[in-house]
Amino acid sequence: MEFSQVAYQGALESICSYEGRPGREIVLLYRIEFDPNERFALEVIAGAESDGTPYEAHGLPLSDVRTGGARLCPDGLLDLLDETT
Repeated sequence: MEFSQVAYQGALESICSYEGRPGREIVLLYRIEFDPNERFALEVIAGAESDGTPYEAHGLPLSDVRTGGARLCPDGLLDLLDETT
């Protein structure tokens, strides 16, 4: 997938716990432009947790987050997205 116009938008940090151990989550937000012909070519992105457990990531409209139909993590990410649009 080709993209251009990469621009740093901000960062968030949160303290969390994973498997009972304290941890830190850092999110770096970048705005990128996709090739319009490829923009929605990936409906599902396959990934794996650190222990190898597979998962699938799906895109969703931000309206789902705003209406409470979906949760966006970490807290504050929606606000950061709104600031940068």
